[in-house]
Amino acid sequence: MQLRSFQPQRFTESALFRATANGDELLVKVYDGRLAELRRDLECRKLTHWADSGFSVPAVFDITVPGIDQPYLVMPFIESLTLSQFLKHRDRPLQDKQAMLSAVFKDNALRHNLALSTDDPLLIHTDPNTDNVLVTRGGTVHIDFEHPSKKKKSVSQAVAQEIAAFVRRASNDLEKTHLPTTIDSMFSAYGRNRGLFRHVVDLTIGRPLQFIHRHKDRTRKRSHPQIVTRYDIADAIKQHL
Repeated sequence: MQLRSFQPQRFTESALFRATANGDELLVKVYDGRLAELRRDLECRKLTHWADSGFSVPAVFDITVPGIDQPYLVMPFIESLTLSQFLKHRDRPLQDKQAMLSAVFKDNALRHNLALSTDDPLLIHTDPNTDNVLVTRGGTVHIDFEHPSKKKKSVSQAVAQEIAAFVRRASNDLEKTHLPTTIDSMFSAYGRNRGLFRHVVDLTIGRPLQFIHRHKDRTRKRSHPQIVTRYDIADAIKQHL
């Protein structure tokens, strides 16, 4: 099997290669650096668990690749855009972008509701951003599960953190002027779960020394007026509560 180096536009800590076997295009992900085996095992567990739970992720193939000494996984190579690329595309109609984001919110909400009802931390994405959602002709696919949680937390806290991080990234991709519509779409997907969204808001405005954090936020926005910050997200959600 001949490996061809593959460099995605999104950042990844692992080395990626394309390969062809029996006419199928494959992606070989080789885990480098610290905790490589742990990261490979975690990604494999999550990919299997998400698929078994009905969520769209790449399959894991039991294929041996000669000559690789580090931990690795073999998956199908998926021709796609990332959700970030889809939302940033200047020539794509805004209605199409908002419809796609709404569909992803609904899929995330189903997964989060299942995680909360079963107290299942494996259903939480610990690197939630729009680069880790692929947009294909058949729908969306979540990727990149190698990152362990930085510290132990409850499932409800982990869900709130994933929501906060993902909606901020999506809002920056879609531009700040569309933030109210993005928040409306998210609320609709989650059934206006006020308790959950209060938790999301508290991650930002519930921290001590708020005057310092607010000052840093205002300073940052003076330099980058179009950026959507965590305070923009928290304040927009709070208006709905």
